[in-house]
Amino acid sequence: MQVLGPAGECLYLTDVSTDPSLAKARSTVGQVFIVVAGGPDIGAMTGFYAARFEVPVSPPVAVPIGVLNRAHGLAPDSRHALALVTLPEGTRVELDQYPATAGPRPVRAGALPAGISMVSFRVAGDLATECLTGAAGELIELVEG
Repeated sequence: MQVLGPAGECLYLTDVSTDPSLAKARSTVGQVFIVVAGGPDIGAMTGFYAARFEVPVSPPVAVPIGVLNRAHGLAPDSRHALALVTLPEGTRVELDQYPATAGPRPVRAGALPAGISMVSFRVAGDLATECLTGAAGELIELVEG
């Protein structure tokens, strides 16, 4: 389910108890189990994650994404390509192909873009510590874990 929080943020609420492959909270404040990256080219995004992280990436499927359709004035049944990247320990990256009307996020000089600016992933020591930019311009930090 998606709901708006008190500051207008979009919260994704998911019951992970029925899927043993999803990340589980280990404390009161846990790790994010899924993050969404959106961009104009689903092929470039899936190719980047599959090659850079050598992890499974699902084939894209076309699904209605209500929040995108409403934000861009599209019909409720408009479909967008979506793929899932499966990282170790149950974390996922949802890759969404955004409509052409989305365009790049505005960024002030010297600032990070609005919204989720960067995600960090724990990786084996030989891959850390590095920052990289994904195929849709997303910022990714790799930290040793």
